[in-house]
Amino acid sequence: MKSEAKYSIQMASKLTGVGIHTLRKWESRYNLINPIRDEGGRRVYNETEIEKLQILHELTTLGESIGHLKNRNLEELKEMSKKILQTTPKKSVSFEGPKVKLEEVFVNLLMALQHYKLDIISHELAKLNLILNRKEMAFNLFLPLLREVGKRVYQGSLSLTQELAINSIVRIYLTKIINQNLSNKSKSPHNIIVASLEGDINDFSLLISCLLFEHYQMKFYYLGTNVPAEAIAEAAKALKSTKLLLGVDLSQYNSNKKLFDGQFNTLSKSLKGISMMRLGLGPSKDHNQGPFQDLISIEDLDKKIMKW
Repeated sequence: MKSEAKYSIQMASKLTGVGIHTLRKWESRYNLINPIRDEGGRRVYNETEIEKLQILHELTTLGESIGHLKNRNLEELKEMSKKILQTTPKKSVSFEGPKVKLEEVFVNLLMALQHYKLDIISHELAKLNLILNRKEMAFNLFLPLLREVGKRVYQGSLSLTQELAINSIVRIYLTKIINQNLSNKSKSPHNIIVASLEGDINDFSLLISCLLFEHYQMKFYYLGTNVPAEAIAEAAKALKSTKLLLGVDLSQYNSNKKLFDGQFNTLSKSLKGISMMRLGLGPSKDHNQGPFQDLISIEDLDKKIMKW
């Protein structure tokens, strides 16, 4: 039988966000956690204790007093956390503010990924979803996190499997947020189709772009990746869209220019009077810009949105 993972107090602090001094205080004064001791007398925390500490940290961060929580078991704490996640309104709080520190968040997420603690990553993202607005999630969380993971995979400190794991978790969260926009009653004049063309399966730039559209309270429809140009044109007409955002992976475009240029031409002929943008395909003499506005990065897209 595989033994349960054990964590030192330093590791427990990193994984839960609770300071070492606070961990000792919660143990001695409130009897919240009773870690065993190893042969050297050092505290050793198990998986269940880590989970309980994470939830306690979340609840106290959101305003609950530790005295009010001390007599509740793990299941009761989970239920409290669930209710708060469902009812707490999102606030605009910067990572630089007192409650969320960028460096600590990234250390926790990357350490959890290093140890394949995917439940911890999911839990941390759920907490951040409560206190960050959509633009902050895009630029202060998801973009730098995914870039850092990619960098570490390239350097060899993280594996491709770990990258795929966190990509899957992030994709789930982004998709949930995007699906919520389907009931958007915004009166914005902008109605945007978001997709990538057949042959392009890179979705993260599009998913994060959708966060920006929601942040600015714009109506959008995310069609997904690898969508034929004819289908995109049909959807744009049916939904009376005013704008089209195409995600373009430059490496995939360069490997099959004929396929993509043909689809761009199809859209140019089919969609008249619609503002069309290509994200990831910056201005270049190597491709025909035509009616498209080319944007290099999501940061460029954000600047453009603010001018609409």
